[in-house]
Formats: sequence, structure tokens, C-alpha cells
Amino acid sequence: MTIYSIQYLRAIAALMVAANHVFAYPYDIETGEQGVDIFFVISGFIILYIMEKNQRTYGKFLMSRFFRIAPLYYLITLFAIIIGFIDFPNLLHSLQAITFIKFYKTSPPLAVGWTLEYEFIFYSLCSFSILIFSKQNIRIILILVMLLCAVILIDFVIFSEKKYGHFAEFGFGIIIYLIYRLEFFKRINHIYYIFLALTGFFLLIYTDIAIYKNNFTYLRFVYWGVPSFLIVLSLLLIEDKIFQSKFLLYLGNASYSIYLTHLPTIYIFESIFSYDKYNSFFIWQIFIFILVVLFACFIHTFVEKPIANFIKIKFDKKILS
Repeated sequence: MTIYSIQYLRAIAALMVAANHVFAYPYDIETGEQGVDIFFVISGFIILYIMEKNQRTYGKFLMSRFFRIAPLYYLITLFAIIIGFIDFPNLLHSLQAITFIKFYKTSPPLAVGWTLEYEFIFYSLCSFSILIFSKQNIRIILILVMLLCAVILIDFVIFSEKKYGHFAEFGFGIIIYLIYRLEFFKRINHIYYIFLALTGFFLLIYTDIAIYKNNFTYLRFVYWGVPSFLIVLSLLLIEDKIFQSKFLLYLGNASYSIYLTHLPTIYIFESIFSYDKYNSFFIWQIFIFILVVLFACFIHTFVEKPIANFIKIKFDKKILS
């Protein structure tokens, strides 16, 4: 079953990230980081939704998530090395890229990979809950407790200078999943949810201007996580009122490719055409943005989807089913 609101939000979040690196916004407005927070909230919801719909063992669940994110990530990292966007990684960075293990004070070779490290930790916690418990509601309690521990230990103790609180955003997504299962909230007038969603988008920009003036985004789970919660929850609860668009659905399906490829693609334009968003006409920025998205769509159609189909055919019955 396709949840159109989730796919549309994936498209919006990916385009927010890509646009942030292409366009020179007035007042140094940021949209890329907020897009990441929306992604984390979406993941919290969709992973619990998948756990309910597809009953898998803990090993098959974790492998299915690994095969969903790893192949394309490895290929785009290699592509980024070949074109000179990133240097050839040392042993530590190579291990970080391959294993999705989050190391202190280091980043994976492909910069956006840090978010996949958070994702894979979340997948591992969910897999552990499947191993320990068979009932979904008890698993949810365990996952929420482990996420709270992760917020305290990783976000507040180990990375104390940042205090992003990203693991709390997965928790927000789980809360959305719990609300989504209740019919009562779906009977509330959709106008209220449209207002909440618009309020959420407004807060994402307002907090960036009013609070994160020096680009020090502490407590992101509060200032961007909560608005992202409002956006995802609101659009999910009006799923039956949302129009169906093949174009937006396709962009949602291509969101992972957009997210991974946009920085290396921009680098190509910077190298060949000396592109600089701060010294380019707006029409040139729009043109570059379109090309970035088109290239990502090409990668999605001719690389990501064939890989996914190959894995499904070769490994689905043995590993992923």
C-alpha cells in the first residue's frame, strides 16, 4: 500500500536538502537541515509501519534495511571519489562508510552519510526489539526506551557540544504511528490539520531565522523536530483528502537518489562551469537545480531501481522475505 503523503513528504524533504545547496537564500535561510529532520520523523513512522505489515525475523528485517540503503550509498561514494569530490578515504573512514558505525569526531567520506548512521542505529534497535519480543506494542515500548537512552548517551553525553537530539525525532515518528492507528483523529476536520502542517513549515523557517542565527543548531529535536512532527502527523491524518500525483510520487520514490547524488552533482557544475550560488543569477540557480534533480532521477530509474529489483530477485526468498 502506497502512503501518498509520506512519499510527497520524502520528495519535499529531499528537494529542501538539494535546494539548500543550490540556491542562495535571502537572510541565510536554511532548508537542508530541516529536510533531514523531516526524514528522521518519517523513518520513525514508516519503520514501525513496515514492522507491523511485514512480519520478519530480526535478521531478515535488518538485512532488508541494509540492502535498502547500502548498495546505492556505496556506489555514490565511489562515484564521488572518482570525480574528485571527496578524497580517497583512509581505513577509519572506509570502515565508517561500509559499516554505518558512528565514530566520535569523524564523518563518513560522503558527508550526507552521517544521517544514514543514525538511521542504521535506529534499524538495529528495531531489529533488537523483534528479537526480544513478538508483540508489536511491547516492541514499541522497548524501542522508545532505547531511543531515550540513545538521546541521553549519544546526543547529550558523547556529542554534548551539539545536543541535536535526532534519536528523539525517530521517537516522534513512532508516536505518529500510534496516533495514525486510531480512527478518532482521522475524523477531525481536515482544515485543522492543514493549519498544523502550514504552522510546522512556518516554524521550520522562523526558528532558523530567530534562533539559529549563528548556524549552531543545538536542540534540533525541539526547534525542528517538533515542527516536523506536526507536518508529518497532519498530512498522514488527511491522507484520504490528498490528491494523487504520479510526478510527486515519482520524486518521493527518487528521494534517496536525490539526497545522495545532489552534492557530487553540484560539484561537477562547480568544477566545469565555476558555479557559485552566491555569485550566480537566480535563473542560473534554477537551471542547476533542475539538472541536479534530473540527474538524480536518472540514477533512481537506471541504477537504484535495477539494483533493488536484482536484490529482490536474487535474495528476497532467502534473506528478505
